[in-house]
Amino acid sequence: MPIQISRDLTVSIGDGGQPEAFTPLTGLTARRFRLTSRLIETTNLVSPSGWRELAGGAGVRTMTVTAQGMLRSLAADQALRAAFAGQSPIDCQVTAPGLGVFAGPFLAEEIDYVGDDDGEATWSLTLASAGALSFTPMTQGTGGWVWK
Repeated sequence: MPIQISRDLTVSIGDGGQPEAFTPLTGLTARRFRLTSRLIETTNLVSPSGWRELAGGAGVRTMTVTAQGMLRSLAADQALRAAFAGQSPIDCQVTAPGLGVFAGPFLAEEIDYVGDDDGEATWSLTLASAGALSFTPMTQGTGGWVWK
């Protein structure tokens, strides 16, 4: 498997149109996404040898996206602030290099603006999935990674 380049991990926000156009958040210096699944334990007095048992296919799956850097798009900043203020979902796409694209509704959980006297203004953002996400995998072709 080829090395994955971190700058290829992108976060894009939708414009709400039909069809929806997605604009990548530019100026990011760090991006991270985390997939989690809350487990449902079903262990009881008759569990074999006292081993923990978990219910397969149950629980709640979530995706959290964090990003930080210099926000270079006024439109993206305005869309994120409006979504945060209204606590309304905003459609996003998260492209994970070598893996694929996750897409669906997210809520802006946290937006943090920072400015030092001797540097540029920066911000950080946390998005939390707010509904079912779709996933489009990538496969490796002879010319590099291609959409499946």
